[in-house]
Amino acid sequence: MFTNFYKTIFTSLVISAFVLSCTKNQSGHNQTPTTEQSPFYTSGGVEQQVRFKAAVRTTEFAMADMATLSDYQKSSFEKYTVKEVVQFLFGPLTHRELGGMRTDSKITVDWSSARAAGANGEMVELDYTYDGAWIIANRALNEKTIFSLPVPYSTELLYTDAWLECTDSDPEHQTEDFYWYFWDPTRSGCDHELGSEYQMITIKLGDRTVNQKLTFPNYSEILKSNNTENNLQMTFAFGYVSDVEDANPDKDTDYGMSEYRKFIRYMDKQAKKLKLTKTAITQAEYLDASYPEKTIGYRYQGLKNGVKVDVKIVTSANIDQMELFAKSYAHDHDGFFAWFGHSRVGSGFDARNFKSMVDSNSEFYSITSQYQLVYWAGCNSYSYYTLPFFDHKAKINANDPKGTLGLDILSNGLPSLFSFNAYNAIATYNALINWETPTSYQAIVQDLENYGRNSGVTVLVNVIGDEDNQ
Repeated sequence: MFTNFYKTIFTSLVISAFVLSCTKNQSGHNQTPTTEQSPFYTSGGVEQQVRFKAAVRTTEFAMADMATLSDYQKSSFEKYTVKEVVQFLFGPLTHRELGGMRTDSKITVDWSSARAAGANGEMVELDYTYDGAWIIANRALNEKTIFSLPVPYSTELLYTDAWLECTDSDPEHQTEDFYWYFWDPTRSGCDHELGSEYQMITIKLGDRTVNQKLTFPNYSEILKSNNTENNLQMTFAFGYVSDVEDANPDKDTDYGMSEYRKFIRYMDKQAKKLKLTKTAITQAEYLDASYPEKTIGYRYQGLKNGVKVDVKIVTSANIDQMELFAKSYAHDHDGFFAWFGHSRVGSGFDARNFKSMVDSNSEFYSITSQYQLVYWAGCNSYSYYTLPFFDHKAKINANDPKGTLGLDILSNGLPSLFSFNAYNAIATYNALINWETPTSYQAIVQDLENYGRNSGVTVLVNVIGDEDNQ
């Protein structure tokens, strides 16, 4: 169904027809840490530096080994073992709609604090300090619910007799791979106890990232899509809630495709208004397509006030979502790409996998220094799909050391809903197609967040990279 490359990283996960799932690949978070902080904007919360102290318990080594541990062993323990424990914070943060974590955190273990732990002293307990940046919902700050959160002592200790009660009730989510994203000891029936499986940590809040007050997409540059004057190229990609064997996005009852067709109906009206021509898009346009003849979407083309307009609306109909992104971003060099579907908790658009794909197919793909805007409309995309993509831009342009001249990213700090997809696509389309009357990022973010808020959902839409827009 997918290319061999993606078969190795993709694990499908079905969630309610309304909630965007965040499914995990086997290797966990692979994002490259970046310490540089850019100004930021979100209307529903803040980005803030966070610090806490906690303890970790392990059987990787014994007390007798402490004096002979190498620097490499210590570094690996901090980078992998402790980070794996810390990522379980995603559970309480997401389940309680408090916020999301950036993945470029720093963990420092106090190796002098080593002590025996466990019923028979079979574990080593160590203190550590966490430093990182989180996006935090205003509600959480107002109610001060963020200041104390549960964190496991060890991932080993979490597999108790009733551990399935400590995660989401959907059977598809009750796996070890997804445990970290849904774990919360306050779930009904969970047998995890304070002081045994987990501890409560006190969050200390530090500096807030500068919240931009009025910035705009770089309209003059987005109208130079694919390095061509007076050219606007946009791709809106829609995902399935649950992939089907022989997909037909024009007829499938999947909720993701219902939202896709809603946006298609809107674009059909736009086509009449703007005199755009509608043609089918097949998989044949994509590299190593598995089903070249399969229609996966539609293209709308024409002229608007002297600007060539090319709007592509595609679906993950038997094609991996990374293929949709890679072609738009690194082959067509579209000015705008948006994804409305599963985030797959870090594997859907993993930056290192994407870069490897580009490097191994350099005759077809290339990362451009030209300006592009990406909207990751899936869940917790703030945590997964932001900083490393700026790094890609920075590495190919010495005049863009932060990568922000060539890229802006809209992302979500909390899960969104499939039922928002068509509205969010329409909102961003209108903001860009009406370049004569520019819409600020602040207005876009406010619009998208208000739509979620009116449905009782805190999404924490945010924009990064806009501080140097012209």
